[in-house]
Amino acid sequence: MAAQAQQEQAVLQRAVDGMIKTLDREHLRPLQKGAYMCMAECLDNVALEGQSLQACMQSCTNRMDKMKHVVEQEMDDFQQRVQRGLLTCNDEGKDRLGTRTDPESVAKAQKFVDECAAKSLRSHMAVLDAIQQRIQNSASQLK
Repeated sequence: MAAQAQQEQAVLQRAVDGMIKTLDREHLRPLQKGAYMCMAECLDNVALEGQSLQACMQSCTNRMDKMKHVVEQEMDDFQQRVQRGLLTCNDEGKDRLGTRTDPESVAKAQKFVDECAAKSLRSHMAVLDAIQQRIQNSASQLK
């Protein structure tokens, strides 16, 4: 990946990292805290033993587990979209190059791939807000 695409990738990665930090701070950590507090209550309940205790503790983590699954699914989907975009750029660059192997043609094809990749990465920046909104909506439904 050439410089322009690498810069766009770095910008996108910082945006994703920021989104994940926000989601962690605003949604995941409160759910984790609630799960641990709930499990502590299960452990404080001396009437619960064996399977009942395990069931109580398991029920405490259900919302947290669902939220983690939502985040993982959204991020996996996003990563696949980004990868498909970059693969499309590579394919189009190869198609433009055809059978030519002269340095000028190769350089033009590489320039196209770099510009295409940078554009693709920029376009995926716009999708992050929608992803964050979907995750936040899911979090609201879990509360």
